[in-house]
Amino acid sequence: MYHLHELEILLGNIAMDNRVTLVHFRLYVTLFQYSNLFAFRHPLTIPNELVMKIAGIADTDQFLQCIRDLDQYGYIHYVPSSNLYALVYLNYNPSGSS
Repeated sequence: MYHLHELEILLGNIAMDNRVTLVHFRLYVTLFQYSNLFAFRHPLTIPNELVMKIAGIADTDQFLQCIRDLDQYGYIHYVPSSNLYALVYLNYNPSGSS
């Protein structure tokens, strides 16, 4: 239930954040859903292809830019993986503050 509250906070914050696009939102919700499947254990290694498919992102460059943006905006803490086909998604922050 706690995590649903965090998602509600995120939705409110994203609505007020002009930097966040629909693509950012879909990506964040996909990461949230994936984390939920694994009981929010962090760090998680997530296959890029799977995340891109679920989030509806076809372009790898757009995907990586959105991941970096969400990290820069403070919504997630992203650490690139040494594996080019996976990302490490460490934490998320619904308040969007670093």
